[in-house]
This record gives sequence, C-alpha cells and structure tokens, in this order.
Amino acid sequence: FLSSGAIIHHAGTRDMRKMGGMVDSTPMVALLFLAGAMSIAGLPPTGGFIAKFVLFDAGIIGEYYFEIGIALIFAIFTLFYMFRAWLLMFWGEKRDVEKYGEYSSHKASPLIMAPIIVLALSIIVFGLYAEPLISLATATAEQILDPQPYIDAVLTRVVR
Repeated sequence: FLSSGAIIHHAGTRDMRKMGGMVDSTPMVALLFLAGAMSIAGLPPTGGFIAKFVLFDAGIIGEYYFEIGIALIFAIFTLFYMFRAWLLMFWGEKRDVEKYGEYSSHKASPLIMAPIIVLALSIIVFGLYAEPLISLATATAEQILDPQPYIDAVLTRVVR
C-alpha cells in the first residue's frame, strides 16, 4: 500500500483508469508494487504465500473444509484484482496524454522509496526463509495454549 503513494505521486491521480504503461517511466515502483501484490495474493516466493499456506494447512488439519473453500474463493478474487490493478497501471496502454497530461517527471523521493524497498525485500526474505518465524510463532502458540510453565516460573520467584 505504500507503493500506492509513489504511484499517485507519479501519475497525479488516484484513478487507475487514467493510468497505464507506467512500467516504462517508473520500473522500480512497478516491481515493488508487484512484490506487494504477489504477497497479498499469496503467491510464492513471498511471505504472503507462507501465511496462506499455514492457514490452509491448519484448516485442513482442523477439518474446516467449508471455511477453507470460502478462503480459497477470496484468495482467487484477491489474485485477480491485484493483478488487474498492476496490469492497468503499469502494463496497460499508455494513458491519453492529450486528455490527462504527461506523468510527473518527479521520481518518488528516497524517503518514500526506502520503506517500500525494505518492505518488499522483507516480503521476499520471509517467503524464502520462513522457518525461523514459523518456529517462533509455533513456540508462542504453544505457550499461549499452555501458560502453566510461564506461571510457574513467574509465581515461583514471587513466592520464594
């Protein structure tokens, strides 16, 4: 969603119908938006894929087949609308310059681009190297489900 600010800044509009062909003028923003879109859609090699995979796996283990079916339908819709947005803005026909004007020659500032780049890289790193996060989440979930070891550790120190 941060990349949307860079897109709006460059295009001078929030209306995707007035955009198109921006991959030529802002290839970095196009790539960063694509990384975010892939993660939201749950495609590999992104962290979003890992998250959806874990949720679907838990749903299958818990035998929540109806809920998994609904989630799968929404995942397909998400895939469709994220890539439709990307295609309209970046890969589609270049916008009508006579009607809407040229794209801004201003590139997004480093203050706008730095967090977007960090998040996009994080999305990919978490997708490729998810095991430490999954192990941490599993340990946390186990502690939440069985808080007795924590209670014993804290209250034992207080009582003594």
